[in-house]
Amino acid sequence: MNDRQSNLQLHQSEMAAGAVELHSAPLTLQVEPTSVCNLECGICGRQYWDATKNPPGEMPAWVIAKIEPLLPRLVELVVGGYAEATLAKSLWPLLEAARKAECPTRLITNGTRLDLAMCRRLVEAGLAHLVVSIDGAREPTLRKSRGIGLEQTLGGFDRMSDAARELGVAAPRFQISFTATRSNVAELAELVDLAADRGVTEISAGHLKIYSKELDCESLFHDPAGARQHLKRAQERAAARGVVLSVPGFEKRNADCMMPFRMLFVKWNGKVLGCCSAVFENDKFNFPVGDLSEKSLLEIWNDAAILSYRRAQRRQGEYPAQCVNCAFRHDTYEAHLRLL
Repeated sequence: MNDRQSNLQLHQSEMAAGAVELHSAPLTLQVEPTSVCNLECGICGRQYWDATKNPPGEMPAWVIAKIEPLLPRLVELVVGGYAEATLAKSLWPLLEAARKAECPTRLITNGTRLDLAMCRRLVEAGLAHLVVSIDGAREPTLRKSRGIGLEQTLGGFDRMSDAARELGVAAPRFQISFTATRSNVAELAELVDLAADRGVTEISAGHLKIYSKELDCESLFHDPAGARQHLKRAQERAAARGVVLSVPGFEKRNADCMMPFRMLFVKWNGKVLGCCSAVFENDKFNFPVGDLSEKSLLEIWNDAAILSYRRAQRRQGEYPAQCVNCAFRHDTYEAHLRLL
C-alpha cells in the first residue's frame, strides 16, 4: 500500500469515527499558480474585487517546495482558480512535481490557450483531468460574456485528443464548467450535444455569484420555474448522450459541505484558505486558515478555524461566520449575493 492509499484509508476511518482533528492529510490541494487572467469576463469576481488587496502575482519556487512533500499523499492536485493557470511559468514545475509523485492532476482553464503545442505539453506532463469553463453554446453568447469564440474554446478538446493520440497515450478526462444565467441557461442542452461530440463526459452547471447589482438580473433565482424547465431539458439530453450533468438547485439549505474535511486552497503567494468558495481578499466569505511562510500545510490542516467548522458539521458548535450563509451550503439567492 502506497502513501496515497494509506492516507485515503486513514481518512475514511477517521471520518467514520466522527473525528474533528485529523491525522490524515488533505485528500486534495487546489493551487492558484497565478492571479493573472487574459480575459475580462463580466460574470467573474475579478472585475469587482479590490485590486489593491488582490494584486497580480505568480507562485514562487518556495511555495511549490512547501507543496511538494504532500503530493505523494494526495488523491488529486487541482490547478486553477479565478485566473488563467496556463499563463504561469510555475504551472510546469507544479505539474512535474505531481508527475514524479504519481499524483493525478486536474487543470481548470478558460481554454483560450489550448493550441496544439500547449496540449502536447500538458499531455506529456501527465494531465489526468481537463476542465474548461464555457458559458454558452452559441457564438453571440460567448462573444458577449467572454469576448471569445465558441470554436476557440471547444476546439481545445479536439487538440488535446489529437496530442494524446500523437503521443500514444490516453487523453485526459474532459469536463465543462458552466455558470448558469438567465441569458444562457436555454443553451445548456445544446452545449451537452456539442460537448458529447468532442468526448466531454461531464458538465458541472452552477449558479451565478452576484458580485454587482448589474449582475443581479442574470440570476436564475429570479425565474426558478423557467430555469427548471431548461435544466430538465438539458438533463434529459445528457442522459441520452451519456454525459454526467450536475445542475444547481433552488431549495437546498444547511447542506453538509465537506471541503474542510478534504481539501485546502493554496494561493499564489502562499496564503492558504479552508475552501475554494471565495478566494478574494475583500470577499466576506473568504476563509483564511494560514500562511506557508509561517507554517507547513499539515500544521495548517488542523488550524483552529478549520476545527471550528468541523465541530459545527459534527453538531458540536457554531459554524464560522464565513460558512453560515455560504453558497456551498445553501442553494438560495441570499447565499449567492456577494456584492464586492
